[in-house]
Formats: sequence, C-alpha cells, structure tokens
Amino acid sequence: MISKQRGFGLIEVLIVCLVLGIGMAALVKLESLYLQASRLSKARSIALNLAQQKLDDLKGFSQLTTSANQFTYSDIETNHGGGLNQAGLLKLPSGLVTGYADSYQLTWTVENGYWYQQDLTYTPPSPLPAYPDQKRVTVNLDWADQHLQLQTIIAAISPNVTAELADRRSTDSVIHPEIHYTPSKQEEIATIGSETSNQRQTIALNTPHNQINAYTYNLAGKLIRQEEFSSVACNCAFTSRGPAYTAAHGKWDALKKQFIDQSGDLLIKDRGCQTNGIDSQCIDSNDLCSRCCNDHHDPSSNQLDANHIPYCDPEHGVFDRCFDPFRGVSDFSLGKHLHYTANGAVANGDAYLESCRMKRINGRWQVYQDWHRVALNAMPRKTFTQHRSDYKSYLISMVDTILDSAIIQFNGQTEINWPPAPELFSAPQQLAIGDTQALTAHGLYIDYLNPELLNALREQKQHHQDYPGNLPIYDIELSHFVQDCQAPRGWCSSNPQQVTINANQIQALSTTTEPTDISFGFARSNSGLAKSNQAVDVSLAANSDDIIDQALLAISVSAQIIPNSP
Repeated sequence: MISKQRGFGLIEVLIVCLVLGIGMAALVKLESLYLQASRLSKARSIALNLAQQKLDDLKGFSQLTTSANQFTYSDIETNHGGGLNQAGLLKLPSGLVTGYADSYQLTWTVENGYWYQQDLTYTPPSPLPAYPDQKRVTVNLDWADQHLQLQTIIAAISPNVTAELADRRSTDSVIHPEIHYTPSKQEEIATIGSETSNQRQTIALNTPHNQINAYTYNLAGKLIRQEEFSSVACNCAFTSRGPAYTAAHGKWDALKKQFIDQSGDLLIKDRGCQTNGIDSQCIDSNDLCSRCCNDHHDPSSNQLDANHIPYCDPEHGVFDRCFDPFRGVSDFSLGKHLHYTANGAVANGDAYLESCRMKRINGRWQVYQDWHRVALNAMPRKTFTQHRSDYKSYLISMVDTILDSAIIQFNGQTEINWPPAPELFSAPQQLAIGDTQALTAHGLYIDYLNPELLNALREQKQHHQDYPGNLPIYDIELSHFVQDCQAPRGWCSSNPQQVTINANQIQALSTTTEPTDISFGFARSNSGLAKSNQAVDVSLAANSDDIIDQALLAISVSAQIIPNSP
C-alpha cells in the first residue's frame, strides 16, 4: 500500500518564506512610518508654539509711534519688531532657532493696512497717515522639508496700549482718554483703600480658567489699572531643556512712581509639557497648561541675567524672580524649586503636578509668580455687608503691618505679627430653627515685595501718598472655588444634624446647647485658586498646597421657629 502523505516540498517552503518576508518588511515599513509621523507631529507642535509666541510677542507693543528703548507699533516690520531683553536685543529674532531636535528658520512678513474711503486697502494712500490702521502679520517656520504659517491682524491699539491710556502721568505721545470704572455692588466684594487714596476691587469669576480681575480706580471713578488673572492646575512631564520664560513679576517703576508688571526673560532652561495625567506622553492640547508646564521652572542658580545677577537663588537670599518666592529654602535645589508627583514624591525626570498663576501682560498670558495668601476669614454675608468699612480698615492694617515692620523684603516671614480680624466676624452667630443665611469666605493675597518696591511703598506712606494703590494686594471671595464640604476643604459643619451647609448657605435644623463650629478650609497656596483637590506642592515649606488653612465660625441655634430668610 502506497501512502498518500508527503512533506512540504522546497517550492512550498520558499513560498512561505516569501510571504513571511513580505509581511515582516511591511511591519518594519509600518513602524518606520509611525515613528516618522510621531516625529513630524512633535516637530509641527514645536513650530506652532514658536509661531504663536512670535505673534504674541508682536502684539506686546507699548505705544504707537517710535520711542527710544521701547517696542512700539511702528517697529513692527518684516523680520523686525518685538520685545527686547535686558541687552536691548530681540527676545525672538528672525533667523535660526536651535535647541530642538530640528533647527527651525523663523521669519515673518508685515503688510500695512489703511482705512481709506470706507475700504480697507494695503496700498499706501495719499497723504500717508502717521501710522497704519492695522498690520497683517504672517509668521513662517521652516524646518527639514516642512513649512508652517500663522497669520493675524494687529490693530493700532493693543491691550497694552489700552492699559497705558488710563495713565495720564506718562509724557509719551499717546492720546489719553479717561476710562471709568463702576465699583461692584455685590455683597461679597471688598474694597481696599483709604478714604483719600485709590481703591481696588478684586472679582473672581466662575469660569473654566478661574478668572480673577482686579480694578484700581481713583475716588472720581477713573480706572487707573486693570489686571486679569487665571489659575490653572495641570498634569505635566519633564521634557528636554529648551527656550522657556522666567517668571513674570511685579517691579517698581521709579520714573512713573508706580507698580508695573515685568515679563519674564526667554532662556534655555528646564521645561515640561502638558500630559493627560495617565502617562508622560506630551499632548499640549490646552494653551494655558502648555505654557504653565513649559515655563514654570526656575533657572539654575548659575544662570545669570545681562547684569550678572542670578534669576533665583534662595540658598543665597535671591528671591526676586523665583516663581514662588514664599517657598522654604529647603524646597529648592541649585536655585530651582522642586516638583512633585501625584503620590507626593519629588519628581525627577517623570510626570508631576503643577499649578500656575497666569496674568495677561501686553495682551499675552504669561506665567506669573504664584499667589500667596496671608489671611483667611469666614462670616455670614449679611454681617460682612453691614460691617464692610470695618473689614476695609482691617485690610489696610494688614498692609501697614508689613510696611511698619523691619523686614527688608516680604517673602512670608514668620516674625510678622498680623493683626486679628475684627471680633464681630468671629463672634458666635445666633440663628433660629429654619433660618437660612448665606456665607462668605475671604482670602487676602499679597505678592512678593522686593526691597526696592517695599522701600518705595514705605516712602509713599511716609509722605501720605497712594501706597495702597501701588501694593499688589488682592482680597478674593473664595466660596465658589469649593462650595460644599470636601474635608478638610470647603464649608463643613461639626454637627450636620444641627447646622447644615449647602451651596454657601447655612440652615439651622435643631437647637444647640453649645455653639456648632462651621469651618471653611482652603489650600494655602496656588492650587486652591486652580480648583485642584489634589496637593501640587507637598513639601514642608510654609506655602505648601498640602497645608489647609481653616477659618472658624460659631453658630448657636435657638428653639424659635421662623420662616426662611433670603
């Protein structure tokens, strides 16, 4: 009997090998294409960020016509114009941009636009106006065989010029219309200022980016200064060193005799990128978090500015341009503040949590020095409204405590003996069963004061000038950042069966023999304003997000039943 079974022949083996070879080649090709696409995507993201930085840079002019040592509207020309560094050179010049895996060629073109006979034309009319009505700017980034282009319109009045318009003390050739501010009448808004000085109100808006606006105005209602903040909490990961900005901060302008904002410098330093919080892959989908992760890193202590002064070196007493001058010295390493992971460990080359205070300067969101709260007070809103003038005096006393002390710079010294809040805010509140009252919680924030600014404010106070209006101080109503009890954060009752809290309102449920404690807990530093329930900075430093301050309010409930009151 002849068997019909036989093995594989040579031809079949060759065919199998050929099929496998083709498959393996396809897989190798597919992996190569994937890596190439990933690299191109990252390179394009970098190019997009560089182009947007240049557009924002060109929008930051200070006035319209040419002026020495200032970036003006007239300076915006093809491959020319932008903010200057301390050496008087462009921060973002045209030409080769290095520090990345690819080398980028940055250029831009500018077309002048004019409104002529009710039409917009890019042909110069006759007679030629003093300056164009707008400029059409096209930014180009070229690298390898790739090209990216962004375009925008820059009008003859920028946000920075609008802020300058309110200042009639400037001698520059800018027309100065008066801008008036109508003070907010909201019950929970406090006003800072003496009876004869400029006034300031800080208003927190319940927006996705936790916007906070501050308005400084004189007694006639003229707007002197408008500030716009956002606070963000971000998931970040370390990336390669490259161009990033140092901390934007406040400084004293000796010529104008007022407090002004100073943009950070563009340096090669440590950076981060935004992630999804799951792994360390960069996504950079949110502009504010992208800037926060990229910039919120102090330069090393050996990086010096044009005057050979370190940017941040707390170990040697240099705090002026640190992102958080209120951190303890132990929370810095070689001039750079530490970062922390979600489990509280120091992050070294991996994912970490970050929160930033963003401020709009020259029309562009910039990473500003962190918030720092010095006081927290909670009270019924009705009590606050009825005694608003007492609270205002308390705020001024907080300012005077700093200026009357012997400190040479304000960065969270423990030797400052802060005045207590008015007793009426901490006195036990009497409610009846069924009574409902709205609550309010106020945080007082004061920025870092370097020696120059601190001395200037002291001199203004000595000469009875407007020192409160030039102090970076903000009283913020905090209740909407965390309304309900998320212990130890938020509004919490020590006895919910007697007094309950919901949506910033207390309601008396049953009589009490001893007053019930109501507390408002809030993270001490920046992440509280970023609506983060997870600590971002968990060091032992005095400004740590892991520290929750509490303001207590005692409530007594009588047996009398009354209708609910608004």
